[in-house]
Amino acid sequence: MSGIGIDSQSLSLFLTVAITFAMGAFFGYHIFRMRLSDIELCKMQLRSVHRASFQKTKLMNFSEFQVFRVIEQDAAIKRAGLRLVAQAPLGEILQSQHKYGFRAVNGKRVDMLIVDRGGWPLLAIEYQGEGHYNDTSGLRDAIKRTALTKAGIGYLELFPKDKADRNLLLSRVHAKLGWAAPVRESNVHDLRSHIRAVHP
Repeated sequence: MSGIGIDSQSLSLFLTVAITFAMGAFFGYHIFRMRLSDIELCKMQLRSVHRASFQKTKLMNFSEFQVFRVIEQDAAIKRAGLRLVAQAPLGEILQSQHKYGFRAVNGKRVDMLIVDRGGWPLLAIEYQGEGHYNDTSGLRDAIKRTALTKAGIGYLELFPKDKADRNLLLSRVHAKLGWAAPVRESNVHDLRSHIRAVHP
């Protein structure tokens, strides 16, 4: 009887080792295939790039760039140490543990983004120029606005009528940054304190 017991234990141990080895080989093979697939995908993309022709294009259209220049040259924004970025990808300035929620914004961009001196995003700006809207543009803007607002990033839509008046345009930007009055040298310190309070 004891001989049979030993044989059973040996068989059980052998089966355990065999199953473990087989599972390791199975998963190892699939991990290798996954890595190989990534390499092959990159090679395929490289071959496609070699075959294709490319031409440079403007980052922004003429109207967007006009608005960008007005905000970029604003003395108050410069004194506060803020910077303006064009075509900022939301996937780089937002994070979320919700997989599908993040996927919904990952491929989207905002026309302009104001960041503080530490690189924290403060205000996203969308310029709704002529011909901007189509069947889905309102929904796409709502997706961006909702995600940015949840993350504590301001959101401002500008229109052609704002572009016509430089002071009006800048006053709308300043108001969204939380500046109640025109920024002068005397209250730049208060402005910087406000920014640090928003993004410590």
